[in-house]
Amino acid sequence: MPERNVVTWNAMISGYLRNGDTRSASLVFEEMQGKTQVTWSQIRCGFVRNGDIVTARRLFDEVLRELKDVLIWTVMVDGYARIGEMEAVRFRIVWCSLCEKCNWQC
Repeated sequence: MPERNVVTWNAMISGYLRNGDTRSASLVFEEMQGKTQVTWSQIRCGFVRNGDIVTARRLFDEVLRELKDVLIWTVMVDGYARIGEMEAVRFRIVWCSLCEKCNWQC
């Protein structure tokens, strides 16, 4: 691909994830420079939808503090809810609301 930008990188990651190819999505994600909130949410959501909450959580922990917003938190809440981890959901909702009150600097 002659011109690579955040849109083309995100499109590649999304395509791999939609087809269940988390390995290729991870390789593209790791190679990508300038990851955005959309990129971080997309990769984690893809792992959640492919049943890998452990990797999604690891990626959540890697997200820069200043990029954690309601979308980033919502993907984790959704992931834990999908696998029936309601205690984790409850914890994330409380933590998310606390972070919202302090401008996402938690």
